[in-house]
Amino acid sequence: MRFYKPFSCLFIFILLCSQKVDAQFLIKGKIMGSDGQPVEMAEVVLLKKDSVALVSKLSDVNGKFELNVANGDYLFNIRLLGQMLHRQMLQVTDHLDLGTISIENARALKEIVVTGKKPLFESRADRFVFNIENSSLSIGNNTWDVLRQTPLLQVEQEKLSIVGAQNATVYINDRKSILRGKDLYQYLRSMPSDNIVRIEIITSPSAKYDASDGAIINLVLKKTDVDGFKGIITLTDEQKRGNSPGGNFNLNYHHRKYSQNASFYLGQTNSKTTEDLQNTDFAQQSQALINSVNKADEFRIGATTAINYEATENSIIGAVFEFQYYNPNDVKSTINSFINAAINPYGSENINDGNVQMAGGSIFYSLKGKDKSSFDLSLDYFSHNRKNNNKFSAFPFGNPMNFSQLTDIDNNIDKNNYAFKVDYSKALGKSGMKMETGFKVNLLRTKSPYIFSEWNGNAFTYNPLLSNDFDYKENINSAYLTLQRRFFKKMDVLIGIRYENTDIKTILNEGEENNSSQANDFLPSLNANYVFNKSHRLSLGYRSMLWRPYSNELNPFIFRLNENYLVSGNSNLYLARVQALRLNYSFRSSLVMMLSMEQVNNPILNNTEINNGISLTRPENFAGKVRRYYFGINYNLSLLKNRMTANISSGIYKVDNSEIYLNSKNSLYNSSAILINASNLFKAGINLSGYLGYTSSYTLVNKNTHSFLYNTFDISKNFKDYKFKIGVVDPFKLIINQYTMSSSTGILITNADYNQRGLSFSLTRSFGNAKTRKADVEKLDKGRSENGNSNIK
Repeated sequence: MRFYKPFSCLFIFILLCSQKVDAQFLIKGKIMGSDGQPVEMAEVVLLKKDSVALVSKLSDVNGKFELNVANGDYLFNIRLLGQMLHRQMLQVTDHLDLGTISIENARALKEIVVTGKKPLFESRADRFVFNIENSSLSIGNNTWDVLRQTPLLQVEQEKLSIVGAQNATVYINDRKSILRGKDLYQYLRSMPSDNIVRIEIITSPSAKYDASDGAIINLVLKKTDVDGFKGIITLTDEQKRGNSPGGNFNLNYHHRKYSQNASFYLGQTNSKTTEDLQNTDFAQQSQALINSVNKADEFRIGATTAINYEATENSIIGAVFEFQYYNPNDVKSTINSFINAAINPYGSENINDGNVQMAGGSIFYSLKGKDKSSFDLSLDYFSHNRKNNNKFSAFPFGNPMNFSQLTDIDNNIDKNNYAFKVDYSKALGKSGMKMETGFKVNLLRTKSPYIFSEWNGNAFTYNPLLSNDFDYKENINSAYLTLQRRFFKKMDVLIGIRYENTDIKTILNEGEENNSSQANDFLPSLNANYVFNKSHRLSLGYRSMLWRPYSNELNPFIFRLNENYLVSGNSNLYLARVQALRLNYSFRSSLVMMLSMEQVNNPILNNTEINNGISLTRPENFAGKVRRYYFGINYNLSLLKNRMTANISSGIYKVDNSEIYLNSKNSLYNSSAILINASNLFKAGINLSGYLGYTSSYTLVNKNTHSFLYNTFDISKNFKDYKFKIGVVDPFKLIINQYTMSSSTGILITNADYNQRGLSFSLTRSFGNAKTRKADVEKLDKGRSENGNSNIK
């Protein structure tokens, strides 16, 4: 097999690097209080005989600690809040396990520990961190709403991106989601924000991450280690043009080495959107005016659970299981009229009725070695089944019973994804270097039959010329190696190389078309972070990436959205290569200046052609390069003793299309946002938040997008065990959705009202074990839904 040698070499390299080279000895133990609970944040100090402190560590949430020292005699102390709790002499000649150390008076001290809040927004070496648990956004919202209000993120309808980056991939507790587009939007919209600790925006991922991950949004969920049950329940109601009620319930259980959490949610969405289009045909010198109203309703239900078991002090076995079901149903009514064309006005109606089922699971194992090494293994499975039926009818205007066209289309999609991943890391002796390596095998299988039937006056008859059966197979095998080292005590450098083999096969059964492609890529990466002092830091990131076409983009069959709009894929698409460079400067973690450049060779972009009043949109690899430049500033301000924070960001994009599209060579536009958050105002438990995001008009290929202004505000009140919140989106009707598609044959102008304006209410109650302790979110397990809930404060 072609991958035998690379993986064999990688395995041998891991074995060689795993040999013991560290001359120091490990001292470990566990600190317990008189109540049988572990003592967290206790200071463990090792001193020389002259009372000079040699090394100091804090115990973790399980009361555990580890120290590395050379052989010798030491004084061992344990302190909490400045009070001495334990003292003894130690003679170190080998690894030493002190076992469980019982502290008699630790219980009273733990009850008065004051936990300081992290700032709302932080800048770190390779990422930015939005600590939403410190804001009023953490309760009563769904995850998509929170992402819309996260600094440095851009959300346009159903698309997520990071400022200065081409695309963004969503991870949940470091586990990648395979969902894209509308499916990802629906999934995040159903996920409550109650369990999110923070949102990590990784602008320069290392070689550990998939080559298609241009930038990463990692949702870090809460974890609890307090014995007993804890839970939270939230009821919501959103009123726009339709009423959308919902609720979610989360329950966590922990006992000794075992923990499990579960969440359940259900909801109903009702909406109404309008759309006005002007379709100009140059050849016919005519214009079509199309006015449509779309009414949609959807019922959604889902559940997830995560199980963790601490097999040993250094190893964890766990599993995650999830299920989601929803039934999107909508009716789109359209009036079509024409100028300078010999076509009478007519009406049309699209009725879509379907259901979607998603189920997945993950089994993982994590081992931490005494020599600071780590080994992680995971096996993932995810299935996505969508069944959709579309009935389309066209009729003379004002006479809906006299059909001129009546069709029935069944379009089903069945996706199955399998992934196996191994990661290993180790400090390389006294060299100060850390190595991380691993491999991943990912298999995706997609079946997409498309059955087209027409009404013959008596019954629907199958039309084989307009039907299609499309199969897609994708195998991605990858391996990576990174090396990290600190220089001059101020600069950390991480270099990496990633190898990916991509094997794609597409089969269009009706047309007997078979296409396959294979690519082998070695992709380097570099991350460097230099700390001048506590106030100034400079970081540089470089990454070579791949832009892969999605399965639906490779299907060459033409799908009829209605009589005026056709879409299709393109089986001739191939990988696009991307080079990304990013430079960040941070001042006191409050001011960040960002400069980035991306270059895409042969980008995959949608192109629309308009002929005889009918538009056909399909993706293409445009010959040439697209360059994208960004310069931006993000400023985080704290007021009223950190009870109020403001995050302000603004940046300028320049997109150079000159090599691929002559009619719009360059596009220069601005993207700005301000987020204000206030908590416990007047010491009365009142919280306020407001968000305003603006993007000016810009052009990509043959699509010009109107300026966009998203705005939302909410107010909440905390009670002992309850929290009540009122939120409003776009109260002044400022959101405008307008874009223009242009080509050599025609122009298509769209004005849409996507049901943004609305009012929402939520009521949240927490219950269960009253002993609350902060989770060590830096050591979250690999599970997707490692949930936990603290009492509402």
